[in-house]
Amino acid sequence: MFSSENPRGRETNPKELAACWSIAAVLFGLLWLVPLFSAEPAGTVLQVQGAGRAQSSDGVVRPLIAGRGVYVGDTITVPEASYAVIRFAAREVVTVRANTTVHVLRASGV
Repeated sequence: MFSSENPRGRETNPKELAACWSIAAVLFGLLWLVPLFSAEPAGTVLQVQGAGRAQSSDGVVRPLIAGRGVYVGDTITVPEASYAVIRFAAREVVTVRANTTVHVLRASGV
């Protein structure tokens, strides 16, 4: 009368379930990378001392890391006792000092 079968008529395999969740986690993780590859960066982080973050216009927050890009629409925030150096596309170099917020409104030359 009672069975451990699911409604489709076969037993649930824990390995299959784990594989499905793993695939879903990987696909969800890739969604976070889409903004990084969908647009040309307005600039590149050259150096970060302490902490800093960039928040995209759609609300995604990522840490400032040397070598990574900043994009049009980003809000760059640098907290106390930190700074960041960013080179923009037209070779302007900007140092964002502690307790400062910078909005990237457009790429150079646009």
